[in-house]
Amino acid sequence: MPVAAVVLLQRTACTIADKAFSAAPPLSMSTRIVPLILLLLLLLVLTQLLSGRGSVEHVSNMRQQIAEQKAANDKARTENERLSAEVSDLKDGMDMVEEKARSELGMVKPNEIYVHVAPKR
Repeated sequence: MPVAAVVLLQRTACTIADKAFSAAPPLSMSTRIVPLILLLLLLLVLTQLLSGRGSVEHVSNMRQQIAEQKAANDKARTENERLSAEVSDLKDGMDMVEEKARSELGMVKPNEIYVHVAPKR
């Protein structure tokens, strides 16, 4: 290819590129504001995620507190079941003791009259 043709192609390419860049409309204020607002919202969300009430550290602490509370609840539930069984045993036990005392020892409550019937011989 002759040198003149190469120079002509380079000039044509440069002219086309200059026209393409100069033909682009200038950025308006609204096209600059939208990305800026989106960037600010992204920064706000990121700040909240790292340091706010819903941050990763806060959520981790809350999960740990929930696990500790569940363990305490399980322990209290077990203790309540044990105490309930003990109360039930004491109630039933007192009934048994009272029945034994009445039948074998002749125990009477206030305002009761004890009548012992002797078996025939």
